[in-house]
Amino acid sequence: MKNDDYAALVALDWGDKTHAFARQITGTDGIERGAIEATAEALHAWLEQLRETCGGRPVALAIEAGRNALLHALLEHPWLTVYPVHPATSARFRKAFTPSGAKDDGPDAVVILTLLRMHRDQLQPLTLDSPATRELAALVAARRSAVDQRTGTVNQLYSVLKSYFPQALTLAGDDLAKPLALAFLRRFPELITVQKARPATLSAFYREHNVRSDERIAARLALAARARPLIQDRAVIAPALLEVALLVDLLEVHARHIAGLETRIAEVFAAHPRAELFAALPGAGPKLAPRLLVAFGDSLERYPNAPKPCKNMPVWLRCAKRAEGKAGPTGAGPRQNSCVKASSNGQARQSCIATGLTPTTPSNAGPAKRTTPYCAPWPLNGSASSGAAGTIKNPTTNSTTSPPSAAKVHPSQRPSRKPEKNLDRTTSAFELRNWPYHTKC
Repeated sequence: MKNDDYAALVALDWGDKTHAFARQITGTDGIERGAIEATAEALHAWLEQLRETCGGRPVALAIEAGRNALLHALLEHPWLTVYPVHPATSARFRKAFTPSGAKDDGPDAVVILTLLRMHRDQLQPLTLDSPATRELAALVAARRSAVDQRTGTVNQLYSVLKSYFPQALTLAGDDLAKPLALAFLRRFPELITVQKARPATLSAFYREHNVRSDERIAARLALAARARPLIQDRAVIAPALLEVALLVDLLEVHARHIAGLETRIAEVFAAHPRAELFAALPGAGPKLAPRLLVAFGDSLERYPNAPKPCKNMPVWLRCAKRAEGKAGPTGAGPRQNSCVKASSNGQARQSCIATGLTPTTPSNAGPAKRTTPYCAPWPLNGSASSGAAGTIKNPTTNSTTSPPSAAKVHPSQRPSRKPEKNLDRTTSAFELRNWPYHTKC
């Protein structure tokens, strides 16, 4: 849709107290600027007035992405076509014309309007996913936020314990968010309470919390027996005990609510019509698979090829897209006369790309000539290096030949020590399992 097809182009800059807007009616050169209160009543009243001004014709509205509440409110009006603008895009575009870095809501709205007028072909209109996908997205975001809060609480608890009871970092287990650590700190909040307990009591406590290793229990009992308090100052210890009790309570609340979110995520994900696709991806467990589904959304046509999701998404999303079989080539492919490194059943192999290429030795190399191409498919036992020293056995003739010296081979004919990956094909799910960066998902 061209600019003339819209009755007006509008940009909205979100604010805490007010929303600044810039508006240009089609067919006019002037830009109207103003502000509205950041309330639901003022927003919808302004939109209704805008519709009357434009006679009910379609209007294009650009707004910085990330304001989910405001975006959903705008989508309540079907005559609006909403174009989300990435905050980094608007910030860099503003800095290009304002090197001083000055920022204000009014000029920022004009910057967003300029992006909409001049570069709308680079923007994607906002389309809502299905209710199931949107609910799953909200659940995944809530769980991620809760996990981040729990991580901050664990770090705070770690810092407090190091200040007066560092032995607890070993006696309570490796993870302070686990039930074992929380139960230990609630029952033994300082070293003196640990040393007052009998060894049989401590051993029974660990076994009640599923510590089955006798060696580990014995090591912890020995540490408790020989440990010395870091400090004796009750003016420091007493406030720390209250803070530890608070943090333990918070971690128990986090654990309960995170478990509830994960249960609901599993239910919504299992009922989703596309759950089977993402659950079947290698490495996509009960936590990653819903995130993959939410990240891609319902409209896969937004990603016509692999570079499209690669531009704005993490690497693990590219893996999922290619495993789905909807992606095209991801690169220009290897050069001729170069070796490629492909993964097959976990072992690397090399193959010569160009057919009929047989490296020749210069005339001063002597009578001995190499009869096999440098990039022939030698059995390498998982190593992709083609510059191995010593003799090489030809798998076809069972004869042994010595590789020519590097000084006797022209540089243009030497094999590459860094073979290129052949990405000019769709990667199967089996090969995807062996990609090293996929294990980080």
